[in-house]
Amino acid sequence: MAKKTATKMAKPKSDGITNIIITGVGGQGALSLATVMAEAAMASGQEVRMSELHGLAKRFGHLECHIRFGKTVRSSIVPNGEADLVIALEPLEALVMYKYMDRDRTAVIMDTKKIKPTKMDIERIRYPEIGVIVKTLKTTAKNVEVVDASEIAKKAVGSTVYANIYLLGRAMKKKLIKLDKGKMMAAVKMLPSPDVNESVLKLALK
Repeated sequence: MAKKTATKMAKPKSDGITNIIITGVGGQGALSLATVMAEAAMASGQEVRMSELHGLAKRFGHLECHIRFGKTVRSSIVPNGEADLVIALEPLEALVMYKYMDRDRTAVIMDTKKIKPTKMDIERIRYPEIGVIVKTLKTTAKNVEVVDASEIAKKAVGSTVYANIYLLGRAMKKKLIKLDKGKMMAAVKMLPSPDVNESVLKLALK
């Protein structure tokens, strides 16, 4: 009799809920980006839950925002291993999100701009190369896309502040965020400097 081989079962998706995490450091616009997505999801008639988690330091300290939307959403925190998408505004911060990732489910899209933690300078720890970070992420995520969002935003509108909106557009173009483009555009226009944010989003969607 032939032996039966064990097959890995993918974790079931949580009742049609979309789970997104935005991570970075304070001052990069993670919360603004989360708010835009939450507004677009609510405008689409979906129930939305959102949480902001951060360390003691607000400016340049770790920050992560969880956004969950669907027909019925009870918790605001993405369960471990159930993130559909992680948007990393800073490369090293993406690694911190490993517990939320799943090799068969999670997509990661991240900027290349490095903001070295003060602790690494104090302890003289070298910041890892982007290639090393990507290689590590690929052990826990389904796919990883690296984007020079800060550099592109700076060239386009003169500031890296809009890198978050550029990453949003790239994620939408890759169909990693399944929300109506018109509703997302309307939500972006609610931010300060609406014309600039709109132009950056349109640039990313080309």
